Amino acid sequence: MRRRPQASEAEASTEKAEKKSENSEGSKSEARAGGKRGSVSGWPLLQSVLVVWPYVEQQRGYKVRVFGCALLVTVSEFCKLYITLAYKALLDAVSQVSSEDVNGLLLPVLSTLLWYLGMKTAEQTASCFLNYLLVPLLEEVGLSVGVHVLRHAHALPPSYLQGKSTGELSSLVSTSRKSVKDFLYKLVYFVLGTSIQGTLTLLALLQHGWRFVAMVFVTCASYMFISSNMTVSLTENRVQMTSQERQYDGDITDAFLNLHTTRVFGAESYQLARLSRTQEALQACIYRHFRGITILALLQMAILNLGTLCVAVSALLQMQQGKMTAGDFALMMGFMLELRAPLSSFERDYRYQRISQTAIEELNQFLQRSPVADSGVEVVFQEGQLQYDAVSLSYGEGLAVMDISFRLPGGSFTGLVGSTGAGKSSVLRALFGFPEVKSGRILIDGQDVSRCSQSSLWSLTGYVPQSCALYRDTIRANITLAAASAGSSPDELEERMHSVCRIADIHDFVETLPEGYDTQLADQGSSISGGQRQRIAIARALFRQPRILVFDEPFSALGAETSQSILLQVREHLPQMTFLLVTHKLLHVTGCDTLLVFDGGRLVAKGSHDALLSSSDVYASMWNAQPTR
Repeated sequence: MRRRPQASEAEASTEKAEKKSENSEGSKSEARAGGKRGSVSGWPLLQSVLVVWPYVEQQRGYKVRVFGCALLVTVSEFCKLYITLAYKALLDAVSQVSSEDVNGLLLPVLSTLLWYLGMKTAEQTASCFLNYLLVPLLEEVGLSVGVHVLRHAHALPPSYLQGKSTGELSSLVSTSRKSVKDFLYKLVYFVLGTSIQGTLTLLALLQHGWRFVAMVFVTCASYMFISSNMTVSLTENRVQMTSQERQYDGDITDAFLNLHTTRVFGAESYQLARLSRTQEALQACIYRHFRGITILALLQMAILNLGTLCVAVSALLQMQQGKMTAGDFALMMGFMLELRAPLSSFERDYRYQRISQTAIEELNQFLQRSPVADSGVEVVFQEGQLQYDAVSLSYGEGLAVMDISFRLPGGSFTGLVGSTGAGKSSVLRALFGFPEVKSGRILIDGQDVSRCSQSSLWSLTGYVPQSCALYRDTIRANITLAAASAGSSPDELEERMHSVCRIADIHDFVETLPEGYDTQLADQGSSISGGQRQRIAIARALFRQPRILVFDEPFSALGAETSQSILLQVREHLPQMTFLLVTHKLLHVTGCDTLLVFDGGRLVAKGSHDALLSSSDVYASMWNAQPTR
């Protein structure tokens, strides 16, 4: 039977991946794979092919490459069969050589030997070219999947993305890429290769009678039946083990992240006890899992040995009757030995093929989610007047904000204040589509934003959130995200970048760095301080030249003097811009044209700072509670 290439790059990478695959696979995928008693053939396989095939079609010269792979697999499997047949013929030729007639049989022996070596060379050459075509194709398909998932995520509604963790979406990309590559690799070698060589081997055995075909078939069927059924329980065990491994890794990571806190509070014994409990649960799962693997291995070995013994005894009886030669006996044993390689990998290939198909099904479900159609009308900006008309917002089932109405003139500076959870941030984020507007309308210059295209709406707005998300890129790239659509010259963009950085009070700091604006930031900007991250986020929002600027607690990591300076700079340089600011530091909003006071998800007061001090008990109590004014 089939032997996979020994020196294959794809095989080497796959073997390494398989050793740690179950840790990298999502536990959800494994759980669903373990709970289904499907097979790798039939409709699930066809459905997975239909999902993956469009990514194959995107690749350069895919028709030639796919046809070449199929042809090379077929050639390789034919060569492997003929290698075994050539070995049988060589053994028969050598057994006929006698001392009296060495010269007469020397040529047939040499020609048979050359036939054997030629088939061996052809098989290895076909395997090498197969890897040359297949491995780059798999990598390109995997990269296309990752890009497509990200592109689709960009088009999904904000409500869906807000309900997903970053790790979950990132895991979807990495798991999908790996699963698609593994699926295609197994499809070529495990499904196509095994099917071709199994058919050829049974046809070759048929020449020696149905008895051998029946014995080989029963051996293979028994082996696959036991393996596939026990694989289901092994996968379920592995789900639990993977969950415990992640819990253990999470506890280790958490312990190191909080190492300073642990020392300060003397909580070393607590952390060690916590880790010990997780370790014990993980060890129990490991013992149970590998006990199942051991039992399966013993059953597989018994089936193979029994099948080999039956074939050997039957062949010996045929030799006794003069119906088979020594070469025929070697051929039978060769087939049984060749049978061990693909059958030994069947349980592993079957399990990972199931997991890959389940992950591909999850990928398909994600891609089936309807994207937001950016088909609304373009926002026609006039003065920047912003109006909320009886707006109620919700997160899930409950209402977060109820019946909010206000109107802000264009170019105004408005502060939104209230206690934590009062709804002020939700009111601003509703401009960007989340949370969901249950009732009412949000209008910009009289235009309902729900009927406007998102791209035109976002092009008018600049947003600085509470948590600043920076890319693992240069400071320049983090600020100039909108440069591609700005339509300005490089010099103009550079000047604008310096200008907004001066307004955000970050320019002088950047200039002190050895590489200036080309300084590479670490993940989430962790290589700089929180205040510096916030100022870069402010500069990024201003770089867009927004007509409406939204600040949602942008100064939490900045001092009062710096924050006040930035606000003054923004108002001085962009006086025509509609500016909304959410903050708990009321000192920042004393100069606002209008203050909106929220409490319990409702707008309870509206007016200037001085007016609200005398007319609103909620605002007055907040002001009096400020530590410094």
